[in-house]
Amino acid sequence: MLKKSLYITSALVTLAFITPVHAEDIKQENKEIRQDRQNIKKDKSELRQDAQKRREDRQELRKDVKAGDKADAGKERAELRKDNQAVHAERKELHKDRQAIHADKKERRQERKEKAVK
Repeated sequence: MLKKSLYITSALVTLAFITPVHAEDIKQENKEIRQDRQNIKKDKSELRQDAQKRREDRQELRKDVKAGDKADAGKERAELRKDNQAVHAERKELHKDRQAIHADKKERRQERKEKAVK
């Protein structure tokens, strides 16, 4: 009987120390997820601004082509290519960030399920 109560007491003490740490971990994870979402919103905003700039650059390129200004048209094309590559890289990074957030959520749900079962 004494052994049994000793095991129960040690289990309760252990649980008392583990639970606050777990709650603090969840708070930290939630904070990180909120920060990641804010970063994604910021990245989306920057992508919209970049898209507007590229539209303006394409209009300038059309004007240069119509005017027959090959030197300016060549510069505009090179600038557009460079901008398009940068935007493509940003979109790729944004997609990876979204996937990471989704994976984190999935992992947290799984951890909670496992802890609930125990």
